[in-house]
Amino acid sequence: MKKNILNISLFFIVLSIYTFLGNANTIYSFLLSLLILWIVCKVFEFYLKMNGVLWQVALPSYLVLSIIGLLLIINYRMLYSHDFAPYGDDSFYYQQIIKLYNNIPTIKQPTFFEYFMVLWYNILTIIYDSPKIIDIITLNWAIGAFVGSLIIAVIKKISVISMPYWIIMLAFLGNSIITDSLCNFYRDGLMLVMYLLAILSSIKKDYFIAIIFAIICGAIRVANGGFALLAIMLIYMSRTKNYTKNKYKPILLGLMAMILILTVDNYIHLGTYLRVIQSDTQKTTIVEQS
Repeated sequence: MKKNILNISLFFIVLSIYTFLGNANTIYSFLLSLLILWIVCKVFEFYLKMNGVLWQVALPSYLVLSIIGLLLIINYRMLYSHDFAPYGDDSFYYQQIIKLYNNIPTIKQPTFFEYFMVLWYNILTIIYDSPKIIDIITLNWAIGAFVGSLIIAVIKKISVISMPYWIIMLAFLGNSIITDSLCNFYRDGLMLVMYLLAILSSIKKDYFIAIIFAIICGAIRVANGGFALLAIMLIYMSRTKNYTKNKYKPILLGLMAMILILTVDNYIHLGTYLRVIQSDTQKTTIVEQS
């Protein structure tokens, strides 16, 4: 009962802020993102065998992230007369999406994040003539909420200590770095989703699916994709028969793999191929690209 009251209260706060912004039509994308979040949570609850857990965390997280995100937009409008953060990343991604949608050459070769958001932009054009950042960003808040759900899932899978969800959620939503990354139009949220799904699939022993998630993670941000592959490898090796005899072997092999990747990267510039740059003459390493 208390959870329902909290969620209803948060929902009305979101409605109030949308009303304050003076454009009631923008709430359609908020509701559509909420529906997508519910569907995704139910699909992965079935896959991870965690009935009701993901949605229980995702709903309040989405409402809180939406409130923070809307307040940030109000702040940006008051300070800069537009809806973008002053750092330039979110406006860059928005311009990339607009150019992709209109088949205009982009400044840089888009990552998976931009291609993913173009699909969302296409859906929104059914509702809006020209979707703005305040319409598009609602899906980013939903993705951020799903990150919170996946964090809970990872903790439940690996921890022997039972901890109330609200404590974990406070730690998650109370982290200013996390909320800044998830409430602005950045690629961090989608990257974290793929990273956590790679780990959860590995825990579930679905290594092929885990590698797919890790590759998508790398298509969003190369270095994090490498870390996801490393995590998969360590989880796999921790289950081998030799692990009980030598617990440091997986760690040693993991470090050797990282050194090997970075050494090869220094000579052939793997970053150029993993996250392509339009200019063929511009060669970059994984470290430079990340």
